[in-house]
Amino acid sequence: MREWLKLSNPNTANQQAYIQCIAEACYGYYAKVSSHASSKDALTPTEFTTTVTSDGTTPVEGVKVVFKNTGSTVVRYDGLTDTNGQAKGALRADGGKKYDLYITVDGYEPYFEADLTPAEATKTVTLTAIVD
Repeated sequence: MREWLKLSNPNTANQQAYIQCIAEACYGYYAKVSSHASSKDALTPTEFTTTVTSDGTTPVEGVKVVFKNTGSTVVRYDGLTDTNGQAKGALRADGGKKYDLYITVDGYEPYFEADLTPAEATKTVTLTAIVD
């Protein structure tokens, strides 16, 4: 026997890219073996770009963007915006999946939107600054 050790999960950008690559490969495999065209389309992840701005045009860098399964704590995307204020990823549409969007960054009110389809994840969100 040996002592149980809790595995670490650094959740780095490289780790997320690797996980996404494996996920896309798995979805592609199951889509190919499926005999239904609609099932194939549902298993193909839908790419999205969520852009975060401070005034509708000025991008905000380093914003945490999280998509969770609606009504669940299961995280399907967790990333930070780049210098263009963009967070990019992919979400599955199978089973009519819907997602809740959470956006947080210091100095701004948290943003929440529920029941988004993967296609609706491509959007621009304008944050409201916190005024003291």
